[in-house]
Amino acid sequence: MENYPTTQPIAVVDRQRPYTPKSWWLLVQVALDSVAWIIGLVIAFMLRYSLLLNQNSVFDVIDLQSVALSMGFAIILQILVGYGMKVYRGLYSYGSFEEVWRAGATVGIVSVALFLFSYVDEALGLVHVPHGVPPISVGITLLFMAAMRMVKRIYVEHKTLRNLDGEPVIVYGAGFTGRTVIEALMHDDSAYMRPVAVVDDNPQLRGINIHNVPVYNTGKELDAVIRRYAPKKMIVAITNMPHDRFDRVWARMQKHGVEVTRVASASEKLFGNNVVETDDNELMKLIRGEINYDVDTEVLRSYLQGKRVLVTGAGGSIGSELCRQIHEYDPELLMMLDRDETLLMETKLSITGESSSG
Repeated sequence: MENYPTTQPIAVVDRQRPYTPKSWWLLVQVALDSVAWIIGLVIAFMLRYSLLLNQNSVFDVIDLQSVALSMGFAIILQILVGYGMKVYRGLYSYGSFEEVWRAGATVGIVSVALFLFSYVDEALGLVHVPHGVPPISVGITLLFMAAMRMVKRIYVEHKTLRNLDGEPVIVYGAGFTGRTVIEALMHDDSAYMRPVAVVDDNPQLRGINIHNVPVYNTGKELDAVIRRYAPKKMIVAITNMPHDRFDRVWARMQKHGVEVTRVASASEKLFGNNVVETDDNELMKLIRGEINYDVDTEVLRSYLQGKRVLVTGAGGSIGSELCRQIHEYDPELLMMLDRDETLLMETKLSITGESSSG
């Protein structure tokens, strides 16, 4: 095998380094779910003894030791079961679908355990937990947990919204692709367009909002939408739209002076059976404007030459190519990090002709 000369050392690091979430947020998440259980159990006890509370003081009717025991049992079990269900490991975004169903399943398991515990508490020499409290508390606890997650999602949604200005654009299609395009336009600071309306053929979607963008019907409303918002562009976000139907939309928009661009499907890109040419670069230009792809090699050399460079994911297709290109700019040390040692060796072999680690 021919050995290629090297001008600088290359360090290969093989380490599986999982994502580490912010520890303080995991504590906040545990605290919020604990508060939900506290609220749920307090309300459950009050509902359980609601008739007696009309005539007596809450301290005369409800055993506070029983309340405290229920809270402690539920919170401790929530943390343990939640950790086992991967709710409190930082693996899923707080409020995501995956995290929500796992948290809900955890609450269900805890409530069943608390219900069974209410039949053996006195036998264990502990204060009695009423049998009706766990079934009542589970719904209330789930409601408060869901509310907290919804508040967080709303906060994140509004926090990441950019200042909506720029050229108005209409999105044709309220399906998955249309929602994805709208989300990109709403959150990408580099986008020079703003979505003002969504049009769709399904009359049942009329009147709803997607990221605060109203949905209209493509019938008589389309002409009124164009007159109202005066858009210069329309993005057709229906990847499986028949070509004859697209031609009708295109002809209709030409009468209003509206430019039409279609998002191509994956199959069209793979098999080349699309009549309407639309590639990723064109779509990015539509969203962000003209993009300069020219690379100033001298600027790159000033950043890399004689420097110590670390590339993570160096065994992948993008990472390995990045390492090969960085190597051309004579860094003092090129360090490659990946969890797959075999891919790392292949990357190093492609650069230096050597496969040994070091």
